[in-house]
Amino acid sequence: MTDINQTAEVIRQKAGDYFSAFKNKTVEVIRLPFQEASTYPIHLLEIRSKELTKKVIVKYAPANANYCEGMIEYTNMKNMAAKREGNPENIGLINCLDYITEHNALVMEFNQGARFSKWFMENNAYFIDLKTRNKVKYFIESAGSWLKLFHRNNPYPKVNVSESGLGNRLSTLIVKAEGLGLLNKQSNKIKESITSTLIRTKDRELPMALLHGDYGLQNMNVDERSLYVFDLQRDYEECIYQDIAYFWVTLDTINSFPKYPLFSKSRSKNLQKDFLFGYFSRQLTKEELVLLNIYIVLNLIQRCIKQYHNNKKRFKYSLPLLTVVLNYQFTRKINKMLFEID
Repeated sequence: MTDINQTAEVIRQKAGDYFSAFKNKTVEVIRLPFQEASTYPIHLLEIRSKELTKKVIVKYAPANANYCEGMIEYTNMKNMAAKREGNPENIGLINCLDYITEHNALVMEFNQGARFSKWFMENNAYFIDLKTRNKVKYFIESAGSWLKLFHRNNPYPKVNVSESGLGNRLSTLIVKAEGLGLLNKQSNKIKESITSTLIRTKDRELPMALLHGDYGLQNMNVDERSLYVFDLQRDYEECIYQDIAYFWVTLDTINSFPKYPLFSKSRSKNLQKDFLFGYFSRQLTKEELVLLNIYIVLNLIQRCIKQYHNNKKRFKYSLPLLTVVLNYQFTRKINKMLFEID
């Protein structure tokens, strides 16, 4: 991994290319504390001259001969910015400045907004005023609008349900869940319902686009008017319902083991329709709902598995209790979706 000080020196030398106000000026680059959690090493730097300061984020991501996440994210961000003409103000686009190949360093202008996950948990509370409630709704709709633009800017040819591999994905998830003691009593019902639906809809076409793959509140920032999305580090297509279902399930499962006791789960679930309206701007057809609900079930199973792994340290001495809690929570959610599919 390249030393951040080496990358900072490259950024100092290229500061005038990033921001024209630094052109032909003496600048220095200072490291600042940065507390946001990230899967990969991430640093906050400040570029300074006598007249101006600018903050940038440096992110190091894995790279090998066949796959370079930093370059992919840089390319995807630049593509979104190139197609931003006419974008409404609620859709924010991060100013991606550079990908320093020799350091495997992605350089982005720092966004001053708040991480949406924390902001949402604090503001989607039982006791909030109407203005705050409307602001929450506004940003959830904006998340739908942002994803719609991302998919629209990066389309792929449609595929039939029979060619989608959804049956194999379901089988893999069920095996993983059962191996952890999850959804055992429900697994046959899930397989029968989804399999029969896949057969019934095998000739239906699935709309395809570039996959975000982790489209959740943790990968978004919000400021006064706009919502920004990052971690655009995938370069392969998937059905649009995958990203949509991922966010939909997040609103249904966030704060399941409460860190925020005043958080309103019922209001969070009600916001699902606002997210869908932000994406589709209309009511979904029955056919669209069936296909989306299949992806929601798959994402619910995946989220059940993820919450097991995220909480097993917390339940270190009572893992059977954790499985009971998760089975209770997710059985109800999945049964509701299976009823709507059937």
